Amino acid sequence: MVVNAAKAKDFPEARKASELMLNHCHDCHRQFANGKHILEP
Repeated sequence: MVVNAAKAKDFPEARKASELMLNHCHDCHRQFANGKHILEP
């Protein structure tokens, strides 16, 4: 998703896809790393 949007130079879609990916990472970090290493989009 992120790669395709970036290749298409579709910034709004690339941002949306990267935020979704980051949120999935954060879910895991909250569960298994006590909330450490949470990044801002």
